[in-house]
Amino acid sequence: MHLKLNPGILFVSNVRNQFIMKNWKFLAILFALASTVAVAQHGKRHQGNKWGEKQNPEARAAKITETLTEKLALTSDQKQKVSNLTLARITQTREAKKVYSKDKESFKAKASAIQDEYRKQMKATLTAEQLTKLKAWRNELKAEKAERMQARDADFLDGIE
Repeated sequence: MHLKLNPGILFVSNVRNQFIMKNWKFLAILFALASTVAVAQHGKRHQGNKWGEKQNPEARAAKITETLTEKLALTSDQKQKVSNLTLARITQTREAKKVYSKDKESFKAKASAIQDEYRKQMKATLTAEQLTKLKAWRNELKAEKAERMQARDADFLDGIE
């Protein structure tokens, strides 16, 4: 039996091989670029939580201070005090996290003490009206979180049934 080759198929195959050989550098660079973009997007998305845990302490304190200024109408003096208190709390908590990295219970106790001191100093800094606004805002946040958790649980349970 004698095989007859179709010259059209050979031509197409040959053109494809020539294209690949001529453009292999371009294809390699394109693949590397696509891989880099995919990795960068993944890293950006998982860099920190929405509270800015991966931010430096100063930036995080500034963000918290701005939010509290907006919500509580802080005076410039109060804003400075709140900024200093918040920065101190964040720095102390991060240091405690380093010191007690192996002992979770000790870290919890230290972080709780730091938070208690922060709240005590915040109460001394804010007016009664601002403290009322702060409590109302925190309750709002807790309610929103509870709604999100309930919706998430409902979605999870719907998927099981």
